[in-house]
Amino acid sequence: MKRTAALLGGLLLLGACGGADRATRKNIIAWAEVLQVHIATSEHNKFPERLGDVEPELRTMVSRTDGWGKELLYKRLRTDYYHLISAGPDGQFGNEDDIVAVTGHFEDTATVYAKRPLTKEEKSR
Repeated sequence: MKRTAALLGGLLLLGACGGADRATRKNIIAWAEVLQVHIATSEHNKFPERLGDVEPELRTMVSRTDGWGKELLYKRLRTDYYHLISAGPDGQFGNEDDIVAVTGHFEDTATVYAKRPLTKEEKSR
């Protein structure tokens, strides 16, 4: 009986993580759409410096947190290029469980971090 309860608990935890992962990915996709509207309608035709710079009426449609309740990390690297990162289930930025989108497309975390590692400040958020 204890073994069955432990197995069931593990499956519930996996299900919860799967739900948080899906919610995070949906939110990142929603941000990508909002950011595309921002760049298309901005005076200078560029992505914002910060998510808070997006027009308020667009920002209210998306959450700044991932499925685990941690704030997303947005890094505008050029006027037309950004990273949007979730710290993943462990809540720590800079490791392989992070979920990374590069200008709206999900990319392999290790590959992205090999090219552009996070700073100490970004990791400690």
